[in-house]
Amino acid sequence: MTAELRTAGSGADPIELGLGPFKQRLLLAMLLCRSNGVVLIEELIDTLWWEGPPRTAHKNIQVYISHLRKLLAADGRQDRLRYRPPGYQLLLSPPEVDALQFEDLSRAGRLALRRGDMVDAEAHMGQALRLWRGPALVDLLVSPAVRAEASRLDDRRLAVYEDWFEVELALGNHSEVLEEIEALVRMHPLRERLRSQQLTALHRGGRQAEALAEYDNLRQLLAAELGLGPSPALQRLYQNILSGHPALNPPPVSVRRREPHPEAEVVAHLSGLPRDVDDFTGRTDTLSKLLTFFGDGATSSPRQGRFAAITGPPGSGTTTLALHAAHMLAPQFPDGHVLLPLRDERGVARPPGELLDELLSRLGPVPPRTAGADRDRGAVLRSRLAGRQLLLVLDGAADAAQVRPLLPGSGGCSVILTSCRHLGGLEGFGQFALDVFTEAEALDLLRRTVGAERVSGAPAAALRIVRACGLLPLAVRIAGARLAGLGHLPLEQFADRLEDEGRLLDELVIGDLSVRDCYVRYLRVLGVAERLALIQLAATWSPASKDPSEMEDLLERLACVHALTITEDARECAVRPLPFVMPLPLWVFAQQLLIETVRDVRD
Repeated sequence: MTAELRTAGSGADPIELGLGPFKQRLLLAMLLCRSNGVVLIEELIDTLWWEGPPRTAHKNIQVYISHLRKLLAADGRQDRLRYRPPGYQLLLSPPEVDALQFEDLSRAGRLALRRGDMVDAEAHMGQALRLWRGPALVDLLVSPAVRAEASRLDDRRLAVYEDWFEVELALGNHSEVLEEIEALVRMHPLRERLRSQQLTALHRGGRQAEALAEYDNLRQLLAAELGLGPSPALQRLYQNILSGHPALNPPPVSVRRREPHPEAEVVAHLSGLPRDVDDFTGRTDTLSKLLTFFGDGATSSPRQGRFAAITGPPGSGTTTLALHAAHMLAPQFPDGHVLLPLRDERGVARPPGELLDELLSRLGPVPPRTAGADRDRGAVLRSRLAGRQLLLVLDGAADAAQVRPLLPGSGGCSVILTSCRHLGGLEGFGQFALDVFTEAEALDLLRRTVGAERVSGAPAAALRIVRACGLLPLAVRIAGARLAGLGHLPLEQFADRLEDEGRLLDELVIGDLSVRDCYVRYLRVLGVAERLALIQLAATWSPASKDPSEMEDLLERLACVHALTITEDARECAVRPLPFVMPLPLWVFAQQLLIETVRDVRD
């Protein structure tokens, strides 16, 4: 991995930058692989210390970040590397990073291929492939996290090679590309699309016998390695080679170049999803319904232009589920996918104009501001998304008004939205509500983070821990991460700490992940009346009540002293109020909020 400083307009040769010590290079590599997306601090720690982090891991990360900020500001820009809880975000444009430029060029080539402009497709794809100087991040592959990112980049390169070979064969350039096809076949002998292109190029070059021999080699290899035969498409190609079918003949020598489509000049780079979590747990039923909604089920075909809203309490994992589903759905959206945070690092809702500008900046020049700018920008966004197949993940919606300007119009773009409030006012959205984990799901996550042997050795304490966490995924994940780093601490002792309401929220912190901070950000989404209701509830009700209908009894007692009046409609209603529950950490937070509010009033 290398970096260069280029001074625009100076004509001077670029200067290679020293990237610092090995772990700082690893950190930069992960940020570059997720350019414009937020990389969690825990992911960075895993990248740098895959065999176990030192106690000073967070401090070391901060030092590396500080050095990188100075390094990346060499051209005068001070805002490239930002802290975006719970991680860091490296903001770069495609011309600044080969990987982003590669994505943009290959996407432009694919658009040209779809509309049948093979000359334009060949130009874009060829330019994209010429950016490569060898295998990705070859000097940093000792880190498993970087190795996974490098593998993803190499897979993308191979896929673009296959697209490029398809274009070259359509242009009649079979002789020119055969050597490169066969070089990749030697590296990926079971890749059937490459094999198909190899057989086609051999046949068109008058080497029918070699084509048939290569097919037989592949047939034997598939049987030995996988116990399978060639795909139906390869079998048809084999039969066509045997019969000399005219469909395999090369195209005419002269190829007309079409006028480039204006939209090909501006190609969105919307590939900003953070990495999927490795230990995704539970939510099986909701995930299945969500994938079926998008047509990703076993018996359904892909459906584009679908909008889904995932809602749930703070810390319930709405973002984690949205990202997990987005990664699974990604193949349905060849033009990209992006995560757009709708709240800033303090939890404050970002204005629609700022969000529109961020999306538009990835699609091309941002139009100048005029009267009614947000409305105009919304129209520009819908125009630029028309005809594309993109998946937008809009994370942390405050209300429907914030979301509406960001929604694509009719077409192939889809949206997954997350929020801590029900957004029934958004028309056309499938609604998917999350609750806290079941006890079984919470224990499963604890096993994955702490270790099955340690949990099975103290099952009663493990159950106490997840119950004290209120079965909230975020709280359980933090508790598990803390226990994983405190190998000497018995689970019983940690359960005692969590059951002390005075210590609970202080214990549920690791690095920049904090249940209390999650709730503080949540408060900023609530209106004044909703905050007051939360405080009033904390003053009158406890989740420790043995009777889940205690709140209903409280309301009836108030009615008996005429503080409340029971109307005729209430008497005639056959449905009784449903008992409710509140996660213990949220109730403890509300209790502390109540104390602070009383203290402020008293002072």
